[in-house]
Amino acid sequence: MNAAKECFRRFHPSNHLWFRATPASPSTVSSTKSNKSLLVEIGFTARGMEDIGDVLVLNKAWNTTETTNQIVEPDTPLLHIEWEGHSITGADELYHTVWENFSGVSEVMTPLAGVVEAINDKPSPRLWFDEDTVLAKVMTTKGEWIRAHKERILIKEPAYIRHVQGLPRGLFAESEDEFD
Repeated sequence: MNAAKECFRRFHPSNHLWFRATPASPSTVSSTKSNKSLLVEIGFTARGMEDIGDVLVLNKAWNTTETTNQIVEPDTPLLHIEWEGHSITGADELYHTVWENFSGVSEVMTPLAGVVEAINDKPSPRLWFDEDTVLAKVMTTKGEWIRAHKERILIKEPAYIRHVQGLPRGLFAESEDEFD
């Protein structure tokens, strides 16, 4: 199988993250490693976005001032995302909608060993991002990418879609008839 074809886009089914790998450019790695290295971008899927409310702050998961060149192992946290939101939880006896406020912190973790190239940790009030936002970039190897796929840690899009179809909607999912 052609490794370049294998390295496109995969999904982490339990964390609802997407991983987009591209061959590393020679300018980002030494020429001896460029044919074996991948730059992997990480972001939330649309289903992952349903599990978090309005993002308040993104914080890198380590306590140094450096945001790049961190060596990470599989299951290493990259970001802590502080969020808050509200959701309909029921109705009272007069059919008034009852809302409940929620807040929490979600982690973005990498299932891949590698080196952090970039972290999107720009704290700002009411930070907005969507399922196209790149939250982190990790330089890894083709072997590590293939390992994660073979171990079914990262799966292809059709398998992820089937997985999501069997799950309940996220806490902050828009109702299907909300815009009808």
